[in-house]
Amino acid sequence: MAVVLFNNFPRSGGTILSKCLASLPKTVLISEVNPAGNALSSIREQAKEWYGIDLKQADFGPLVMELYDICRRRGLQLIVRDFTYMNFIPNPANDFKPTNTLDNLNILRRHAEVKPFVMVRDAIDVWISRLKPPRFFEAYKTYVQEITRQGLPMFKYEDFCREPEKILRRICSEVDIGFSGSFKDYITLDKVTGDNLMKPVSRGVRQQIIQPLKRQRLTKSEIHWLNNNSDMIEVNQVLNYPTNYYDKLLEKYPPFWWLKLKILMGKVKGKKPWSDF
Repeated sequence: MAVVLFNNFPRSGGTILSKCLASLPKTVLISEVNPAGNALSSIREQAKEWYGIDLKQADFGPLVMELYDICRRRGLQLIVRDFTYMNFIPNPANDFKPTNTLDNLNILRRHAEVKPFVMVRDAIDVWISRLKPPRFFEAYKTYVQEITRQGLPMFKYEDFCREPEKILRRICSEVDIGFSGSFKDYITLDKVTGDNLMKPVSRGVRQQIIQPLKRQRLTKSEIHWLNNNSDMIEVNQVLNYPTNYYDKLLEKYPPFWWLKLKILMGKVKGKKPWSDF
């Protein structure tokens, strides 16, 4: 039995897939952790709060191995969801100096057999979902280059949304996890971190069902900039996605009152991502 390592870039369907995996029988999923920092809570905190497991180790690798040994003795499969953000996005927690490598994978491979896989998403939709930071595609390209270089098995978020059971079966087969229809209970599961904890919650969480999302609307100037972005084009070509904004069905225009409210809230909150990436 190996440690399963789930890699995905923020806003790429990682939360919904994590909930499905955590709903399978005999799985223990630790969510969004990384040697450089965690999204919300630590391995030790999640193991204790979600699974009643007390861990004693301090360093990242030995800590995962301690949990892995406990899971193995109990006949449970450990799944670690990487907080990939820490390794590829400049932010205060990494002193704006990301390593641009899959540190979680590299460290765990020193301690145990690891079965990694990746969930990817159309770069255009990741960028929009991350509030359209101007330098996003630089970082995303580096990430895609690394997962490609490592030769990690990839699954597409869009395919998962269209055929969740079929794609989940393929993922389970790839990493030797027992598949079960219990994944459909994901909607009631709260032992996971991610966009389910955002305020307001994401569109995917609001749907209460796994199905494809239409592309969000952009201004004409944003579309022109996007369609001429060489990094976006390169990334989507590598991942075998279309490279034009209009190559996907768009959301309907929201009511005028909703647009006015969004503009007002933006002015009041001054919302901004952690960095320009």
